[in-house]
Amino acid sequence: AQNLSASPTTGPSRASTTKKSPAPAPEAQHEQINTTSPSGVTVRVSNATTQSGLAATATTQLKHDGFNVMSPDDYPSSVNATTVLFSPGNEEAAATVASSFANAKVERVSGYGQIVQVVLGPDFKSVATPSPSGSSMSLQIERGSSNAPAQLPEDLTVTNAADTTCE
Repeated sequence: AQNLSASPTTGPSRASTTKKSPAPAPEAQHEQINTTSPSGVTVRVSNATTQSGLAATATTQLKHDGFNVMSPDDYPSSVNATTVLFSPGNEEAAATVASSFANAKVERVSGYGQIVQVVLGPDFKSVATPSPSGSSMSLQIERGSSNAPAQLPEDLTVTNAADTTCE
């Protein structure tokens, strides 16, 4: 047997490693937005922490502050910080909700309609009284990279593409 290698290898070989650059952060814009009346804002609070009952507590306080609230629920994934999610065109409602949560991230995503969703993160401590209607707020709004999680009806049936029977 003949060695076809041009040079003998001594020690471990090193594979070339290419570093992948991290995904670019969503674009963030600073915007001046006036708050609106809480009575015109519909909010859903979701808990993304391991502490049970957090979303229910926040929902009760938001209702006390005059917001229209939906039933609280658990968020399907974890978040690093409390986040206010809203659809384009609903900035005033999002600013009003964000004023109740200290240091909340504000993210513009599609698929929420007129609902503002608050996802409680590990930094959540309490709900504050919202800023008075008409207050001007400077918000850093991130453009979300994902859409709202799709909620499918429970009565869907699964059909396989190979299923050629007609019902």
